[in-house]
Amino acid sequence: MSKLPHFIIAQPWIKTLDQLRGANFGVLSAKEGTTYIVQDIAKAVGLTPADYKITVVGGSPTRWKLLKEGKIDVGLQPIPNSYDAEAAGFTNLGSAINFVPDWQFTSVNVDERWAEPNRDIVVRFLRGLQRGRDFMRTNREESAKIAAEELDTKFDLAVRMLTDVEKYGMLDTQTALNVPGLQRIFETLLKSGDIGAEGKFDLKIFTDVSYWEQSHPEPALTGTIPAARPAQ
Repeated sequence: MSKLPHFIIAQPWIKTLDQLRGANFGVLSAKEGTTYIVQDIAKAVGLTPADYKITVVGGSPTRWKLLKEGKIDVGLQPIPNSYDAEAAGFTNLGSAINFVPDWQFTSVNVDERWAEPNRDIVVRFLRGLQRGRDFMRTNREESAKIAAEELDTKFDLAVRMLTDVEKYGMLDTQTALNVPGLQRIFETLLKSGDIGAEGKFDLKIFTDVSYWEQSHPEPALTGTIPAARPAQ
């Protein structure tokens, strides 16, 4: 995913973003990316760090459990989990994308020591990945059936999930890298101290788009890779 699939789920008594003042946000870990996303959301609605609390609780299943128990007030929940929360009466305050528009949420990673001598396999894998992405767009009902089974959710919620995927552009139409999203990740790693303060964003250090280009011989329509590819 080239954008965040999370929605801001809050206790039923919280009806607006303004009511987040004093709220306790549950997050995965102290240095995980969504912790900084919560900080961005809070800042955007006019809150200072003194105006809310962040508690490390764990992933989305734990956040959902603690929301139901009233032990946290707010938690980011990915689709389709966010729909279950809405159905249970919790408030959906909107997509995290409204506050953090670019975020490379998932990526394809490979050991280049294996990838280069097996380039044909990698390229064919990426072509298969693209065919799967195309299938999601052109075979919505069948895709929803698969999603419902794999994610253990209801068919109608899987349909809604696929609609939101398209609405918010969560999956790039050509499975391309979201370069601004990668830069946002880099900036977050700087904040967390996982990258030294002297670190500079350089796409060619940690990406190799040549595999993607081989798997997509046609010109990109919406992908961000070609326009952002550094000079060799």
